[in-house]
Amino acid sequence: MTKRLSSKHKIDRRLGLNLWGRPKSPFNRRPYGPGQHGQARRRKPSDFGVQLAAKQKLKKYYGDITEKQFLKIYQAASRKKR
Repeated sequence: MTKRLSSKHKIDRRLGLNLWGRPKSPFNRRPYGPGQHGQARRRKPSDFGVQLAAKQKLKKYYGDITEKQFLKIYQAASRKKR
């Protein structure tokens, strides 16, 4: 895993949810994204957009891992029996 370079609060607001469950997360106060265009109305995401957002949530939660690391973890998890 790599070192997290941006703050957790910015990641929370960018993803649109309180990812780590912190009570003082600014997402609890401002339910919109950061920056100048954060308050603009959001469109309904496509199927690809929903899958990409889920993947980005996992990658950000585990320290912004690289695509190669993520692929290896996914393949190891899919090989295991449930």
